[in-house]
Amino acid sequence: MTGQEYEKAVQYIYGLIRDGIVKPGDRLPTERAIAETLGISRNSTREALSVLLAMGMVQRRQGSGNYVSDHFGPALKQMIYMMLAVNRTSQKEICDFRKYMEKSSCAAIYEREKEEDWYTGLEAILDRKTSSLEEEIERDRDFHYGLIAETKNSFWITMMDAVAEVYREWIDICLRKMDDRLRKDLESAHRGILEGLKNNDLAQCHAAVEKHYALIDKAMEEHAMKKKLLIFDLDGTILDTLKDLAVSTNYALVFHGFPERSVDEVRRFVGNGIGKLIERAVPDGTPEEKRLEVLETFKKHYGEHCADNTRPYDGIIELIADLRKRGMQTAVVSNKADFAVQELCKQYFPGCFDFVVGEREEIRRKPCPDSVNEVLHTLKKTAEESVYIGDSDVDVDTAANAGMDMIGVSWGFRGREFLEEHGASQIADKPEEIWKFLS
Repeated sequence: MTGQEYEKAVQYIYGLIRDGIVKPGDRLPTERAIAETLGISRNSTREALSVLLAMGMVQRRQGSGNYVSDHFGPALKQMIYMMLAVNRTSQKEICDFRKYMEKSSCAAIYEREKEEDWYTGLEAILDRKTSSLEEEIERDRDFHYGLIAETKNSFWITMMDAVAEVYREWIDICLRKMDDRLRKDLESAHRGILEGLKNNDLAQCHAAVEKHYALIDKAMEEHAMKKKLLIFDLDGTILDTLKDLAVSTNYALVFHGFPERSVDEVRRFVGNGIGKLIERAVPDGTPEEKRLEVLETFKKHYGEHCADNTRPYDGIIELIADLRKRGMQTAVVSNKADFAVQELCKQYFPGCFDFVVGEREEIRRKPCPDSVNEVLHTLKKTAEESVYIGDSDVDVDTAANAGMDMIGVSWGFRGREFLEEHGASQIADKPEEIWKFLS
């Protein structure tokens, strides 16, 4: 494939769209048809379509072909996230852009011809009664989207939709943490924006916009994320591995003539590595040589079946994705055998972690801080800017031994009451609740 062929395909498809031969929602010619028309290879055509797909100009429908996109917002949003990920922009730059674009939106509304009651929709949003914080956040979101829509400028609307989607994720966190006084000041700023537009007083409107974003900047500064690295336990924290652990444990026990254990028993046995799991699972008084044989049988079976019934806990993948979008690093430190930790993270969380480590013979396992310190050294983070997240007393002790904060999770193998009894002071009942402990 040559660069000339690739560019020819891109320009051809662009020309079809530009000249109105194909419109948003229409199906594009097939790869074969484009290649034959241009006299180029299908690989060149395929590469051009892939690039246009990434740009948001083309949508691919499974089994149906390629279509002209009618919605560019998601592609622009992903581009902004990519710029954040590679440090080509910052939260501050995006917030500044959002403020100046809102002032520009107000200027566009101010200058255009308007119906006499054009503002009634926005006024109705501000007058809408709310009975919960979620409804207040939704009202704030609707007002700002309403301002964008009122420009009647499709390019601005598309651009601002993408920027606002990224920006909103930060703002929603701030709104949840604001006190009543600050929330009332923000509502006053909203009304000032609308009153300035109703009064044809652009200066008043812009002053209210400045006030609004000054309040937001203050809230974001006060509630900036102090934690830069989140280190997760694996079993019972990000992955529900209990059934596969129980199956392999019982396979090994039965293979060597020992009675099975219940799932609840296995739940109590895990947390200190698979050696300790088998030590607890075999009958009291089992000779060490026999116990080691059971352990080897377990390792072989679990290595082949560690993902049969295992699954991520609901909301975990989304949480990790959001953390990384906001520039935070993530890692896994587990007492599970390293081979299994690597395989499970690769299978269920590809590209989600900056460092992953399990139990290895040469490293003391948790609650010793050795592996945690290895993560801190590798990722160049301090204990103060990191937090350990887990579901057991071992995780509580690991964080304490590493000198860092700990967040317990109640959905794992032990539960909230157990964590509280063992000293966990910050406990999340759902993955999204972890955010409130990070600032």
